[in-house]
Amino acid sequence: MRARISSEDEIVEHHDRWMISYADFVTLLFAFFVVMYAMSTISQQGQYQVLSTAIESAFNRDAPPAPEDAGSADKTDLMPAAQPSVLAPSNVLPYLPENVSAEDVMEALDEQKRREAMARHRKALSVGLRQALAPLAKSGLVTVTEGDHGISIEINAKLLFASSEAALNPMAAMPLRTVGNILSTTRFKIAVEGHTDNRPIRSWRYPSNWELSSARASSVVRLFIESGVRPDLLTASGFSDQRPVDSNDTEAGRANNRRVTIQIETDHIDPLPTTPTALEQHDPLRSVLPAAPAQAPVPAAGVNPLVKRAFLFLEDGEWDRADDFCEQALNQDPENALAYVAKMMVEFRVNRRADLARRPETFENNGNYKKAVRFADEALADELQGYIDAIRTRKEEERLSGLYEEAEQ
Repeated sequence: MRARISSEDEIVEHHDRWMISYADFVTLLFAFFVVMYAMSTISQQGQYQVLSTAIESAFNRDAPPAPEDAGSADKTDLMPAAQPSVLAPSNVLPYLPENVSAEDVMEALDEQKRREAMARHRKALSVGLRQALAPLAKSGLVTVTEGDHGISIEINAKLLFASSEAALNPMAAMPLRTVGNILSTTRFKIAVEGHTDNRPIRSWRYPSNWELSSARASSVVRLFIESGVRPDLLTASGFSDQRPVDSNDTEAGRANNRRVTIQIETDHIDPLPTTPTALEQHDPLRSVLPAAPAQAPVPAAGVNPLVKRAFLFLEDGEWDRADDFCEQALNQDPENALAYVAKMMVEFRVNRRADLARRPETFENNGNYKKAVRFADEALADELQGYIDAIRTRKEEERLSGLYEEAEQ
């Protein structure tokens, strides 16, 4: 028969049980202050995230067994050193999961720094572009937007090109050069897109809108290269009328569809080149770039004073000096229509443009006239054609007057 256990042996009270809870509390409090002290030495966001990930991982899994030879010297390794201003990666590694290595930690830190630098660079780039294009943006000809993939600049083709042409207007080149100077400081990919409306075009130079849109995008890319943008960051594409932003049923809609889009891909950045970027002597790209002028290139706006000086010397009859200023202007801007008009006036010894209408013969076959019309805007082309029409009308009146005189005799 089993012996009965007395009630005194069954009930045993432990009055020191509270010490277990108290020891747990003190341990947690000590760990809390250690973490707070460690966090106070962190000055970079990337390392803060690494530490927070390590703490979360440590509390979500079983603690690893302590080393057998862990002594007082090992325990002091958990405390941050007094000298460094940031938490060293070696102090974070004991808290990381087993599948995270030291190389992963350093790579994460580098990637975080890289993303922060890209964000700062993108912000500065956006502010600079908005400030540079603010006057044109107020007129509605330029739009600057930001999206998930980067910064987009849309420029109405009316500002950049004459109708059915891909040569940049001299006055439009100046704001584009400003944009190019800003983009020359970046390593983001830059895609330039040309767009047209759906009206067909047929000319010996541009058989369709595909060629026209591609040529317009290439003109902008070439100007960016001249402004210092790395050629390997640039791409030019023509989309014809395949990506409209408005209806092609109205004139206003077609005007909105004729545009150039500059897409700055801020979600991708190229590493710095190990050597300075330069075109090789036999690079095929040199065949499509203009020949280097004898002197340093200047913005197109700097050509206008030279042309004005040429017209002033024309008014004074100083033909040689006027021709010299025309040559200087054309050396800097070979597509300046007014400079070719001035050279034609030097050839005809004409003081004012209106005096071209008093020429004894028409001048539509003159070489400088052909170049002037080729690069002229619609207003200048109409003006020159008006002079030729005036000459023809006068000659016809003289012919009829001669016939009348003969008939009277």
